[in-house]
Amino acid sequence: MFFQAQAALTGILASAFAVPFVAAPRDTGWLRAIGAAIAVIGIAGESLADVQLARWKRSSAHRGQVCDAGLWAYSRHPNYFFEWCVWLGFAGYGLAFWPYGAIALVAQLIILGSILGVTGIPPTETQAVRSKGDAYRAYQARVSKFIPWPPKRSARNP
Repeated sequence: MFFQAQAALTGILASAFAVPFVAAPRDTGWLRAIGAAIAVIGIAGESLADVQLARWKRSSAHRGQVCDAGLWAYSRHPNYFFEWCVWLGFAGYGLAFWPYGAIALVAQLIILGSILGVTGIPPTETQAVRSKGDAYRAYQARVSKFIPWPPKRSARNP
């Protein structure tokens, strides 16, 4: 049953990519340009977050600590945020093929729901609290869960 569900989900997610091959765009190109730009920003941001985390982990001085450098100082999960931006860009691109392109909105919402509630952030945060303890709890109190945002200031961090 698990693999059947995965196959169905893959079909729904992939259908957004088929729409441009079977429908004509209804815009003058601006929706497709905005969607493509958001997707490119998402790919660049996700890549940067992954590079920053890998570089941070290579230092033995950081062993057992929580990465709060670069994008990780603004979001506990910048890689997930930018992955969602990629899918948001696909949705924006798909809207140019209205009404068929609306399927891209469904795919984007499935990805967002998965990241926020199922396979992304919840198990990652559970593991981080288990392995890093109070250091990660302090990080949670200070740094945005998903959307990159300036960290909260505490009495110890004016």
